[in-house]
Amino acid sequence: MTLESGIIPLSGSEAITPDSTETAFLSTAMGSKAVPYTHNGPHRSYKLPKLSFEARDWTAILFFTNGLLDQTSLHLPANATSWNTLNPKEEESRTRALETSIELRLNRLLPADFPWGRLSVYFDPQNFSGSLIFTYARAIKKVSE
Repeated sequence: MTLESGIIPLSGSEAITPDSTETAFLSTAMGSKAVPYTHNGPHRSYKLPKLSFEARDWTAILFFTNGLLDQTSLHLPANATSWNTLNPKEEESRTRALETSIELRLNRLLPADFPWGRLSVYFDPQNFSGSLIFTYARAIKKVSE
């Protein structure tokens, strides 16, 4: 994963880039395995099969608006096998450890802005899950307008 460039490798020959389009993504081998996640007018998202890179397993969801990539969210699967074995404090600690490791690698605090967009880590206290989030510049611009 090239955090500084906003590129997320999907396989040896495929990657999500800040310039990815919905049409181009769906025409790839990984795109053909993606499952529609939400479709609401011009807003569409796709969940990818489990990815393994950076020595971690991830669940990825790509969010498009009018065919342009706005955000990629990489979710850390929980260490638990069921809600009964889920330890919320452990999951939050894993998310904070991820954030710290990325901050050390980048030598800057998160969220961090780049020419391509913003990189952040988020812990969802309702679902007890952590995510690495790539928000692309065009989505940030839309929100600020």
